[in-house]
Amino acid sequence: MALAVEVISLLLGMGMVASSLSYMTAPASTSPWLMPLLVGAGIAVISLVLLASELVGRRTAMAAPDDIPADGTDFSQSTLPTVLTWIALSSGYAVTTPLLGFEATTFVFLVIALKLFGRTSWRVILLSAAGVSLVLPLIFRHLFYTLVP
Repeated sequence: MALAVEVISLLLGMGMVASSLSYMTAPASTSPWLMPLLVGAGIAVISLVLLASELVGRRTAMAAPDDIPADGTDFSQSTLPTVLTWIALSSGYAVTTPLLGFEATTFVFLVIALKLFGRTSWRVILLSAAGVSLVLPLIFRHLFYTLVP
């Protein structure tokens, strides 16, 4: 299932990029299609990276099928609860961002998402969440001369 989700996400991201490019107006920095272009490109790149890692993981698993993690978990396959949790978390993020603001909502979203799906240390989670939620608005303000949508 994970492979299908990654391929569909890649195709959707590429479609967003193609659609955004066809509607872009000059100057590009103030075009209303800039944000869909950036989001589509981000989705496509991340999906491509995930797809490549999935294919490498499957190749490795085929070479050594007895290599199962000590705790018995296998994260190479997405399960329905994982997908539903991700959809619920993303929907909550989309609904609460206009209410609470980008920085606070992004920080909370990333902390929860990285803890649930990243399986990494609190130090990495908090630094990543703080960095993204503080750096992205600066990039939009000073590079694109616009506020974070």
